Amino acid sequence: MYVEAKGRTTSPGLDMDTVFGQLIRRMPAEDDPSVTFALAVRDESKSVRAALRVPIRIRHLLRIQMFAVADAGQVRELINP
Repeated sequence: MYVEAKGRTTSPGLDMDTVFGQLIRRMPAEDDPSVTFALAVRDESKSVRAALRVPIRIRHLLRIQMFAVADAGQVRELINP
């Protein structure tokens, strides 16, 4: 699993765009169905909203899962409503 994480930020929109780009650049050139990709963001509303701006169809095509991580360590998967 390739994972990119983003912690506290003062610019969630810009930082989410950056972290998606970082994850995409790290994807191998050859397809390997056994490889998965994930993005982990701080579990706070601005970061979660910014991460969910990427359409679910695109995330599915690229096999990107998204997770929100709370300060206390709880993890939840982010799924568009």
